[in-house]
Amino acid sequence: MASQDDLVDAKITAETRTDTKIARMEGKLDLVIDKISNLREDNKHLHNNTFAVGISLAILIIGVAAIAPVIFDLGMRARETISREIQERFLTRQPIHTDHYA
Repeated sequence: MASQDDLVDAKITAETRTDTKIARMEGKLDLVIDKISNLREDNKHLHNNTFAVGISLAILIIGVAAIAPVIFDLGMRARETISREIQERFLTRQPIHTDHYA
């Protein structure tokens, strides 16, 4: 049968193993907590980037919507000017001069 000293040594050894396991678990837990906090910061950056891209796209869409009528109007004016010039030349039967650089 085991003596009292052997039992005490066995308890101390078991307690030491338990303490070692707890220390390892604490280290692993610290790593997990660090990774979670890093993920939170990454998510903040991702959220900020997504927000900035969304705002930029909204500004771009508003800008295109604001300038589209102006561009369309310029095109219509050019078309009207060309049509009017063609009609005037057709009615007056003026020849179209192609020797601008002669």
